[in-house]
Amino acid sequence: MSRLQSVPFCDCPFGHESGDSGTIRDQNSSPKVKKTPGYRVLAAFLAAFLAVALAAGCGGGSSDGGGDDAARPTTPARLQILAPTPNETTGQNVTVKLDLIGAKVVPQTTGPLRTDEGHVHVSLDGQLVSMAYGTDQELPNLSPGKHSLQAEFVAVDHAPFANKVVRGVLFDVAAPSQ
Repeated sequence: MSRLQSVPFCDCPFGHESGDSGTIRDQNSSPKVKKTPGYRVLAAFLAAFLAVALAAGCGGGSSDGGGDDAARPTTPARLQILAPTPNETTGQNVTVKLDLIGAKVVPQTTGPLRTDEGHVHVSLDGQLVSMAYGTDQELPNLSPGKHSLQAEFVAVDHAPFANKVVRGVLFDVAAPSQ
């Protein structure tokens, strides 16, 4: 009969109760993770993160069709969402205002990829709504309620840079007054 030992799982803030070891293992076997409530929160977070990461891809892949991010150029660019601001309550027509630092937005073009040129993909609630060739974008007639906005600076071939430049914000659209 083997002897079991308790091994601390982690010090994360995901709801582990005090004294909950989380992992129990036989000295002669590999660890078995006990599924605590914190595990479910972490699993849900990772699933949501992967869904957003997959949705953030431009669908075009790399220009060589290989889809290898290691072969993609990196960019010095940084992106900020100036409007709407986090948790702002807006009207149904929203003007997205972006600040692109270290690169410039250019019209659709062909040729070699440059690290300081591209355009912006704008997604609303996980759906691509615009491939903007500027830093302002109108989003008309939005439905009342909570919305998520994501902006990503991508290369001129519509594929992300190796170091993805993505920003997001949550905001509310007020119901029209009557």
